[in-house]
Amino acid sequence: MNMNRADSQSRYAHIFSVLPVCALLMLSFTPAWAQIGAMQDTPVSNGHQLTGENASNAAKLAAKGDKSQLHLLMYSANHGDGLAQLYLAELYEQGKGVKQDYTSALIWYRKAAEQKFAIADYHLGYMYYHGHGVKQDDSQAVSWWKKGATLGDDASQTELGIAYETGMSVKQSFKTAADWFAKAVVKNNVAAEVNLAVLYLNGQGVSRNPGKAADMFRDAAGRGSPQAANAMGVLSNTGQGVPLNYVTAARWFRKAANEGDTNAQTNLGLLYGQGRGVKQSNAKATEWFRKAADAGDADAQTYLAGFYANGTGVERDYAKAADLYKKAAAQGQPEAELNLGRLYRQGIGVPHDDAKAIRYYRQAATQGSTAAEYYLGDAYRRGIGVKPDRKKALHWLKKAAQNGDPDARDAIRDMQDQ
Repeated sequence: MNMNRADSQSRYAHIFSVLPVCALLMLSFTPAWAQIGAMQDTPVSNGHQLTGENASNAAKLAAKGDKSQLHLLMYSANHGDGLAQLYLAELYEQGKGVKQDYTSALIWYRKAAEQKFAIADYHLGYMYYHGHGVKQDDSQAVSWWKKGATLGDDASQTELGIAYETGMSVKQSFKTAADWFAKAVVKNNVAAEVNLAVLYLNGQGVSRNPGKAADMFRDAAGRGSPQAANAMGVLSNTGQGVPLNYVTAARWFRKAANEGDTNAQTNLGLLYGQGRGVKQSNAKATEWFRKAADAGDADAQTYLAGFYANGTGVERDYAKAADLYKKAAAQGQPEAELNLGRLYRQGIGVPHDDAKAIRYYRQAATQGSTAAEYYLGDAYRRGIGVKPDRKKALHWLKKAAQNGDPDARDAIRDMQDQ
């Protein structure tokens, strides 16, 4: 996005790149002790070792602060009951009924894992992945997920699929990722279904099939996945696997946006800005961009910054624009880096600083921003913020020219005529 307009197509292409992440799974994760049907919170008498339904009831009551049930859970865990060990570990991990203690959680998860409770393997992988109570270690995380996946745990299967999809501590293999996702889908894992749909959409590890991807996204959206609802909006907006329909796209985006999905909030803002599928409204666009921006979405921050820079839907305020560009640039958003460089170069909203301008141009250029490549090449050509360097100038200008920038082609011609 430049100062004058937002490129919606690059936004939509970006959305799918953020789907295969571990956070997808955790959005729908429910503690093991809360998963067992419609049980009553019935106290269990002390002096008895817990099993099955009684252990679940004790865990739910302990999470609410019932000390007698907590002590009973500890008694059973200490006497080797694997289910009690699993529930106790979850209480320590989440800090429910006890002070949060990752070290204790790890101890009890390990004990439960030794007794082949596969969900404990998932939790151990998750804690290694996030560095909770241990040094962050992707390799260890994957190792635990492999154990859980082999034992049939769908959460572990999903995370292992993501590891193979992204090449995290394993050789990247979309086919292996698809296989693990498919195993988890059989067990109705919504996150696995979303990630498998992405592979079908892109033809990675499976034959490309947008229609099948749409069916899977639709099913996952119906089962409460905001990411899937957003994906359905993207497909409806681009006509992939479903008929092109902006009204339908807006409906899907709104569903996901109301459930807190920041990609959907940003996409709905784009539709309002463009007047596609909804009545054009810069005020509504601003409202949705702000929701996503406040939640930390870098793209939304970039779009909202552009509104402030141009006075679109809000009063023009270059300082606010610069502040939003800084937040997005800190997350590596290339258009934010480009525009922040422009503001520093012109001294608008921030003090004039050519060195900072060049730094941000360079960051954006290394991510493929054609405009940034031109600005960086021109800076080396003219000695703006850097020492003049003909070789570096031509390097960046040629990149920009190859990407279709006419000013870069003119600059190269001028340099060759000198």
